[in-house]
Amino acid sequence: MVGFLSAKAGDMGILAVRKEHERSLLVYLLILPGLFFAFAIVGFLIANLIGPPD
Repeated sequence: MVGFLSAKAGDMGILAVRKEHERSLLVYLLILPGLFFAFAIVGFLIANLIGPPD
């Protein structure tokens, strides 16, 4: 089982090297919305802490 998993990981490593460009594009496409939502959530929490202007 361990040998199978290591062989599978080796195959995935080869595929990752082969598809490095596509993978990096996918990572950017996932990270950018993630950062946007993280900033939005943090901003929303800060706005709730500050409260509406009186």
